[in-house]
Amino acid sequence: MDVDIPIGTERWEQLAACLTFVPLYSRRYFRSEACGREWAAFDLRRRRHLGERQAPPEVIVPAFWTPVPDYELPELGRAVQFKHPALGDLYQERGVRGLMTINRYRDHYRSAVEALAIQIIHVAEQVRLPAAEPRDLFAVKSAFSRDGSRRFQVTIVAHAAGSLTRDRDPRFYGPTAAEWNPFHPSSTRSLADHAADVVRELGFDPEIGTVADHHTELFSNDPPSCPGVVPGPRRIDDLS
Repeated sequence: MDVDIPIGTERWEQLAACLTFVPLYSRRYFRSEACGREWAAFDLRRRRHLGERQAPPEVIVPAFWTPVPDYELPELGRAVQFKHPALGDLYQERGVRGLMTINRYRDHYRSAVEALAIQIIHVAEQVRLPAAEPRDLFAVKSAFSRDGSRRFQVTIVAHAAGSLTRDRDPRFYGPTAAEWNPFHPSSTRSLADHAADVVRELGFDPEIGTVADHHTELFSNDPPSCPGVVPGPRRIDDLS
């Protein structure tokens, strides 16, 4: 959100004094080196508050700025979430940004923001996290960094809801190809969700995408940079 604020000592001074940390979850957030450094710096501060023998205080209150599927969340993002009935189903479906940009969702927006605000104030008053000594954020490694050695690419080859032919049942498809669910109605989860679970069980980090997302990797003459699989329809002409 605040891309014009430079990462450095001044930014750390804010992280060193704030009582709660409110990351705005989105795809862009978890791809940001700067956001990863801010998370890591605040996380280090909260862990040092009680020492290594005690669980760190729960002073991170995330909000979904835009919806992010579970399979795209890094492990720390899945582990740190705030759920409350007052947030409402529309918040889960659209995120804060989706609620605030559509007038008819204004009441839902106010309700979700109020629930987040109450939780932020509650944890701030309960923990009273002490301030830390400022440091240079450039010296902090991003919490989202991966060495890439355990990547496993899953490319979903399927239609999106907006490109279906007449003989296709729209109940099996979502706004993007990655939300294709061939198991409907026995399962409410997409093929990508199931594939990501299997990849994690094998000890890899799933990298889920569509043909458009992985086009360069798939059609390059260079050797693949990681193992992968391309699940799709039985006949490739199904996509024609």
